[in-house]
Amino acid sequence: MNLGGFSWKRLLGIRPPSTPPMTHPAETLWAEHAAVDVHKAEVQMLHDACALAGITTQPPTEDAPVPMPLDARATLIEPGNAPDPVVLARIQELFHGLIRSRAREGGIPMPKHLPSLHDLRVDEAEPRWFAVPGMYGGFSFRLQAHALGPRIVTESWCRVVDGSGMRHTITPTQVVLDEQGFV
Repeated sequence: MNLGGFSWKRLLGIRPPSTPPMTHPAETLWAEHAAVDVHKAEVQMLHDACALAGITTQPPTEDAPVPMPLDARATLIEPGNAPDPVVLARIQELFHGLIRSRAREGGIPMPKHLPSLHDLRVDEAEPRWFAVPGMYGGFSFRLQAHALGPRIVTESWCRVVDGSGMRHTITPTQVVLDEQGFV
């Protein structure tokens, strides 16, 4: 259904049952709502939006799950475990943006394949490495547990450019430059 130039199905990421599995992190949010605690108002909003789009859904019930804030879900992880998939998808999206940004700064082509964070575990012994062709370097990264939720700490550099090193912390909501000028 198209209302006023907006496709509500596309906006909400609603897919009919015959649609192949979703692969983009932002598109998976609808599918993951069944697996995470959702506030009653959000459930009602999604139900109403589906009705507008002509999609039949079960009406929300009074025993809808009690809401749990994103950061609270994120802190319930132990070393060796993975965080909430929604949280990890948000971190991955920002990490990919950082990789693209560093590639643009260096005037090199965008990497065709970017690293997936979905198999990362908290506090792995060694950081992972993602080499960026043409950068003569790349990104080391590791998933860390933190009181405010999981985060990725990444270091990137070009080994032929002195002082090109940058260390960033990536949370579900932001990318913070912690240090630069090393390597």
